[in-house]
Amino acid sequence: MGDVPRVEIRRAVDTARRSKKEPPRTPSEAPIVAGLGLLALLHLVAAFVTPEILWGAHHLRFVPLAAQAVWFALLVVLLVPPARAGLVSLVERTARGFPRSFLARTAFATAIGILLFALLRSRNLFSGDGFLLSGILASGGPYEAGHAGYGTFLLARGLDALLRAGGREAGPTVPFVLMSALSGLAALHVAPRIAREITPLSTARVLVAGTVLLSGALVLFLGHVELYAPMHALVLVYLLFGARFLRGRSGLAAPSAALALASALHLTALVFLPSLVVLALTGPPLRRRTKAVFIGALALALVLLGAYVLTTRGTYEKEGALLPLAASAEAPYSLFSRDHLALAGNVLLLLLGGALLLPFLRHSGSARGSSREENLLVRFFGSAALGGVLFLLLVDPRLGSRDWDLLALPVFPLLLFLAAAFVSPCSSLGAPRAALVLGAMVLHAFPWVAANADPDRAVPMILAMTARDPHYDDPNLRASSALALLFSETGYGDASILLAERAARAKGGAVDYTNVGKAYAAKGEYDEAIGWFRRALAVDRSHADAEWCLGLALYLKGDRAGAEAALRSFLSLDPKMPDAYDLLGLILGQEGRIREAIDVLERGVAVDSTHVEFWRKLAILYERENRSEEAQRASARADRLRRGGGEAPERLADPERRRGG
Repeated sequence: MGDVPRVEIRRAVDTARRSKKEPPRTPSEAPIVAGLGLLALLHLVAAFVTPEILWGAHHLRFVPLAAQAVWFALLVVLLVPPARAGLVSLVERTARGFPRSFLARTAFATAIGILLFALLRSRNLFSGDGFLLSGILASGGPYEAGHAGYGTFLLARGLDALLRAGGREAGPTVPFVLMSALSGLAALHVAPRIAREITPLSTARVLVAGTVLLSGALVLFLGHVELYAPMHALVLVYLLFGARFLRGRSGLAAPSAALALASALHLTALVFLPSLVVLALTGPPLRRRTKAVFIGALALALVLLGAYVLTTRGTYEKEGALLPLAASAEAPYSLFSRDHLALAGNVLLLLLGGALLLPFLRHSGSARGSSREENLLVRFFGSAALGGVLFLLLVDPRLGSRDWDLLALPVFPLLLFLAAAFVSPCSSLGAPRAALVLGAMVLHAFPWVAANADPDRAVPMILAMTARDPHYDDPNLRASSALALLFSETGYGDASILLAERAARAKGGAVDYTNVGKAYAAKGEYDEAIGWFRRALAVDRSHADAEWCLGLALYLKGDRAGAEAALRSFLSLDPKMPDAYDLLGLILGQEGRIREAIDVLERGVAVDSTHVEFWRKLAILYERENRSEEAQRASARADRLRRGGGEAPERLADPERRRGG
C-alpha cells in the first residue's frame, strides 16, 4: 500500500470533524462584565459630575437603611459565583415553568403586581404635580394643570365619582394611585406577550419581559400620583399590537386604536404617530379601503393636534414649553447646551439602567442573522424610540428634574428597540448572561423605587435634585416658587424657605418676597416674615397679598396697631375679602372699640352674608352694646349657618390659638 497523499489525509480529518457532533459553544460572560463596569462608570458620572440633575450613586443616601441592606445583598448575589448560580437557576426555572394558559398567567402577574405594590408603593407627592392634581380633584375647581393630560384627569375624576357613589370617601390621591396600579397590572400582562413577539427563546423572553418591567419607569406603576401611567400602559399595548401586525397576527386597526386611546389620555403620545406611519408602510400590504381609512384617521389626528396647539398656545407660550427651538436669552440654559444634554442623558440613564447592557449580548459569540420580520420590528421600535427621544430633547430645555415622569416618554420604545436589535438575534442566550443583566436592572432601579416609597426622604431627595438645577433659577418660570408653596402647605418649612429665597434671588419681585414671608410665617418666625412682606410692599405698594399677610403676621406677633393699619390698607386694595373684615373686627373688639368693630363686621356681612364668624362675633358685640334683640338675631343666624355647613376659615377661627403655637 503506497503512501497516502498529505492533502487527502487532511481532507479526511476535516470530514471526520464535521461528522462528529460538537457541543455548542458556551457564550462568554466577558462582554457583559465589561458592560457592567461601563454602567457603574456612568452612574459615577451621573453622581459626581452632574449631581444636581436627577439620579446617581449619591442618591443612595436617600434610600432607607433596610432597603440599602437589600441592595447590598443583591450586589453580593451578583458578585459571588455560588450565589449567582442561584439567580441563574431562578431565571432557568422561570423560563421553563412560566404559566402558559391565560388564566394562570393572569393570576401570576396579578400576584406579582400586588406584592410589588404592597412593598414598594410610591409615596413621593413632590415629584411632578401630585399635590396640585389631588388638590384640584379635592376642591372640584377648574383644571389648572397641563392641558395635554386632561383626558387622564377626567378619568381620575370619574374614578373619584365612582368611589363616592359606592360610599367610599377615599381621598383625592386614591384615584391617581388606582390608575397607576391598574396600569402596572396591564404592563405586567403585556410585557411577556411582547417578549414572545420579539424572540422564540424562553430565556430571552424572560430577559425581555424583565427589562420592560424593571426599568426606572417602574415608579410610574407603583402608585405614582400623576397623569402618565395609563398613557404608558397603552403605549405598551400599541407596541405589542404593532409587533403582532408585523408578524401577520393582527390588523392595523388594533395598534391604531391603542395609540388613539393613549393620545386621548395624554397628548404627548402623539409623538409616536410617525412610527404608526412606518408600521403601515413596512408591514403587510393594506387593502385599499383600509389604507383610505388609515389616511383619513391620520389627517384627522393632525387636524385635532393643530386645533389643540392653537387653543392652548397661550398656556404653553407663557413658559416657552412648546418646542422652544430658540430659548429666551434669560434662560439659565438653552436647547442642546451642556446642561440640557446632561439632563437628557441623566434621564435616559435613570430610565434604561441595566438595559444598556443589552448591546453587549451580540459580542458574546452567539449572534445569528436576523430575519426580515425581525428587521421590521427593529425599524418599528426604533422609529417609536426616535419620536420619544426627540420629545425629550426638544420639549423644553428648562424642564427640571421633578418632571422626569414627563420626560420618560421614550422609555418603552427604547427598551424594546434594544431588545429587538440585540436580544432577538442571539441564537443562544444562556441563563447566566440573562441573570447578570436582570440583576443589573434590579440594582439600578431598586434604590430609585425605594427612595420614592419613603415619604420622609422625599423632601430631602427633591431638594438635592433641585439644589443646583439651573431650571430653578430661571426668572421666567414659577417652578421654585410653586415648589416652595407646596412645601410650606405640607409642613416642610425649612425646605420651603430654601426654595422661596432662591426664587426671590432669581426674580426679585413682590410675589417672590411674599412667598418667602409666607414660608417663615408658616414656621412661626414672624419677625422674619414681616421683614419679607415689607420688602415686597417696597417693590410693589399695590401688592394686596403682601399687605394681607403682613396684617395677619403682625396680629399673630401681637402688634394689633400694626395689624390694623395693614388690614385697612389691604381693604383699600381688595374690599371683597371676608377674612380681612373678620380679623379687623376681631382686633377692634379686643381693643374695646366695639362700635368700630360692629361697623367693620357689618361691612363684611354686606360682602358675604354666609360667613359664620361675622354673625357669631356680631352677636357678642351687640350684647356688649345692650342691643339684645339684634344679638339674638345674629346668634340665631350663626346657628343656622353652622347647621347648614358654614364654617369659619381655619386660620381665623381661633387666631389666639395660633399665637400660642
